[in-house]
Amino acid sequence: MGPSTRLNIDLKDAGLHRRLKMAAVERGLTIRDVVKEAVELWLAREAALRALNAEPEGSGITDEALQRIERLRRELSRRGPLAGDSADLIEEARRERADEL
Repeated sequence: MGPSTRLNIDLKDAGLHRRLKMAAVERGLTIRDVVKEAVELWLAREAALRALNAEPEGSGITDEALQRIERLRRELSRRGPLAGDSADLIEEARRERADEL
């Protein structure tokens, strides 16, 4: 193990600090252990997200596709719930698609 490094964190939330301390004690850990684990998990997630974004073009979903999905989601939510049974709507769409093919 290398030299020790200190990190001071001002949570500005006594309730959060209390909950953190209680959760650590319940697991037999120190706050340092919990914070270190949380930071390591966050860094691993960030590395995974960077790796996803670094994939060659065409190997994943694009930002444009995500934006289109979000626009469609907003449009559908503005329209409100679909009328009728969703199973019937899906079956109707399948029939229409089969007729087109």
